[in-house]
Amino acid sequence: MDIVGTGLRLACLEGLAKSEKLLEQIRRRDSSADAELTAIYLLRSSETCADLELYPAVGTRQADFRVRKGAEPWTTVEVTQALVSEEQDRVHAILRQVTDSLRDIDAQFVLELQFRREPTAEEIATLSAHLPNFCRLPGQQSAELIDGLGFLFRDEVEIGRMRFREIPELANTPMIGLVMFQSGGPGGGPHHQVAVRIPFSDTRAERFLSDESKQLPKAGPGLIMICGPTSTNEIRVWSTLVQKRFQPQMHTRVSGVALFGAGMAPVGNRYGWLVQVSLIPNPHAHTPLPEWIRNVIAASSTLETK
Repeated sequence: MDIVGTGLRLACLEGLAKSEKLLEQIRRRDSSADAELTAIYLLRSSETCADLELYPAVGTRQADFRVRKGAEPWTTVEVTQALVSEEQDRVHAILRQVTDSLRDIDAQFVLELQFRREPTAEEIATLSAHLPNFCRLPGQQSAELIDGLGFLFRDEVEIGRMRFREIPELANTPMIGLVMFQSGGPGGGPHHQVAVRIPFSDTRAERFLSDESKQLPKAGPGLIMICGPTSTNEIRVWSTLVQKRFQPQMHTRVSGVALFGAGMAPVGNRYGWLVQVSLIPNPHAHTPLPEWIRNVIAASSTLETK
């Protein structure tokens, strides 16, 4: 699925100067390069007539890329990840252990795990041992885990939707999460889907805004794209953090922040690359984002199948 998803996006690099540098990073499985590829795919696949330039100079530094349509000013774009590699590896390991425990279940289902706190290795092992029986139960099921660990939800809704249940007590808690689906279902379709969310507590959104804005030029529109937050709660929490930093004398070179996430999703008997985006405009920016970029992001999601 990673290979197919990469292939669906690579066409957006055709004809771009300096693309070999990005391609080499993608070959090395650099997650930051993958996020940059998704950002380029989002803007260029929706507006094929737009010009895009990789690694433009901004003073003594280089930005990730810049885009424009016609004779309008360039919009400089910086792409970063909300989920750093260590956290991503940790969540992915939990997700893999959980999905491996469910291989022998003869039913299609969606399982969601929302943790109140970071689980220990022993807790994940115990949970994985009990999950098969829980997932064999018919219809919608829910359970609260012991020792305040979190919540389980089992459902039979359509596999492929990237959504999380809203839990009031976790509404203001920043979360990190991943979704994985296992193939092997009827007609070659997905067998089951598992989503995991774990809380984290820091001021990452504010730090990203401060760090990435340094890469943007003082003149012209600038866009920061953060790969990671997609659920309603995550977007609301991140939006609040970002908006607090949008002040008349702060980060005025940032025209807006786009929160985005992407991944493979089943579409009937085919698979597609789904991108979900949310824009936080800066009311105090020196230069607003061009309307066409706002329209692309307002469309919220794009889907290409293979």
